[in-house]
Amino acid sequence: MENGSSFKFGDFVLDPHEQTLVQNDANVAITPKVFQLLRFLVENPGRIVEKDELMAAVWAESFVEESNLTYTIRQLRKILGDDFSQPKFIETVPRRGYRFIGDVSVSSKSEPAEIVPANVELPRSKGKLSLMFALALVPIVILIAGVSYFYKASSASHSTDRTAHATLAIVSFRNLKPNDETDYLGFAFADTLNAKLTSMRTFKVFPSSLMANYRSPQDFLSDHKTDLVVTGTYLKENGKLAISSQVFDVSKNETLFQDSFELGEEQLSLTSEIIARRLINELRLRPQEISKYADMSEINPQSYGHFLKGIEQYSRFRLADSIQNFERAVEIEPNFPEAWAKLGNSLLVSASTHYGGAEYYKRAESAFRRAIELDGAYILPKLLLTNILVETNRKEEAVEILLKVLEKEPENARAWWELSYAYRFAGRLERSIEAGEKAHQVDPGFYLNAAAPNYYLYVGDYQKFKSSVSRRTDSSYIKFYQGFAEYHLGEREAARQLFDEAYQLDSNSMQTQIGKALSHSISGDNAKALDLLNKTENEIAAKGITDGEGIYKVAQAFAVLGNKTKALELFALSVEKGFICYPYFLSDPLVSNLRTDKKFAATLARSKALHDAFKY
Repeated sequence: MENGSSFKFGDFVLDPHEQTLVQNDANVAITPKVFQLLRFLVENPGRIVEKDELMAAVWAESFVEESNLTYTIRQLRKILGDDFSQPKFIETVPRRGYRFIGDVSVSSKSEPAEIVPANVELPRSKGKLSLMFALALVPIVILIAGVSYFYKASSASHSTDRTAHATLAIVSFRNLKPNDETDYLGFAFADTLNAKLTSMRTFKVFPSSLMANYRSPQDFLSDHKTDLVVTGTYLKENGKLAISSQVFDVSKNETLFQDSFELGEEQLSLTSEIIARRLINELRLRPQEISKYADMSEINPQSYGHFLKGIEQYSRFRLADSIQNFERAVEIEPNFPEAWAKLGNSLLVSASTHYGGAEYYKRAESAFRRAIELDGAYILPKLLLTNILVETNRKEEAVEILLKVLEKEPENARAWWELSYAYRFAGRLERSIEAGEKAHQVDPGFYLNAAAPNYYLYVGDYQKFKSSVSRRTDSSYIKFYQGFAEYHLGEREAARQLFDEAYQLDSNSMQTQIGKALSHSISGDNAKALDLLNKTENEIAAKGITDGEGIYKVAQAFAVLGNKTKALELFALSVEKGFICYPYFLSDPLVSNLRTDKKFAATLARSKALHDAFKY
């Protein structure tokens, strides 16, 4: 290009020589870095400009974090009146960079553009992080400092790398000024940090669903063993968030690292890309060792706030509230795959436990497919989608997906767990146990969370089932299964108390209503028990519930209460909906009074035929 040329796009004219940006003949206020960024983009219209290339071009004289680029892009969009979700000029290409999509015309005479090639190697970080990114980075930076220390010390004293086996627990952050408006942040901080670190295949991270039961490191350590604990405190006041975090080495009984920072609350969503870079730098990992990290750098702060609230509410099994917040998050920010996945999961659980039925399954599947569409590399919605396939009688399709995932990711605990679930529905109990125990082996404590290892129950190992169910006290679902274990062990009074506690926590779920009916039965009030079960059955019919396993539990309760007609009808329905656990039906003590009935024999034969035909 010749000296003096300029670039025209939309209502704007950019003059590199004069260092000006004009809109409709009026000068536009623009900072030097934002101008340099815009210039580089318009000089490369129509092609994807990688993030590293942009950073090398605009910040060639110093090393900065990718968050600086994200912030500058955001400032540039404001100046151009551009919209991230419906761009006119600057398109975000997830995980890669940006593309200038506006039509650009070049006038004559301009000095040659100084273009830095895409393969420029960035220097390693030596400077301090910008304060604006400090808050959300604190858990990450502190954790990585601790893990890096742990890694180096271990490597010095052992020939093998201990990080490959190290376990790490991230405990909910404590609110220094507890109140209903900000308490949700404590678990949300821990959960989002957990998601990033779980994606690193370097160490074992206890799942968030297990950690939801603990609000202090002491409580967690009284129940579990781990190498490292991450926790902290926070305070939200006057539009600012102050946070302090620490990493604790359990074996050495010492704090490895701690620090405190403050920043504006609206900047929380700018941290994900920084996390990946820090992990690579500090742990000396290859980039491909990060299987997944969320690029939330441009998520609308209001959307991100609803996302965090939804995370906390889901952890407490407040499903209706979590759905509302995740829906608000994707309404504000439609291109937010993590929020779509979380929304789908809340809808899925509601479909099977809170009578959401066919409508909720449909909405959940749509949410998962939207998340997959937005980010094809995001594995979680694919795994959760298989849960829907199982509960809507598409088990073989689910198994096919899961086996393909496990071919590529044999250490994916979630995939093993979902495979165990599919085998359980199909009555392949040995395979179900094998897959479930593999999930536990890959990620210790994996199933000690919001689910129950029913395969032990179905093979009659009631004591092992009891010991494997989480000891959570805040989940009605888990409370029910704690009671169900005691019920099978003949500890009826202990079962009654747990059933009552579950019902008090949530009286609107299928499982807690079954438990409450059994509680009435234990107390000798069969009339109340049957009345409650009839209401449960009516909900199943009205909402089109397809969870065959849940329906079977209602059949069991009717059998215990002596209503054989309803029990047999629901047993047949459960098999029709895809719960074909034939070996369990043969030995289940709760339906022993049905075995001489011809209808039971017919349904049992039907389940055997379907069970035998299952090709996995």
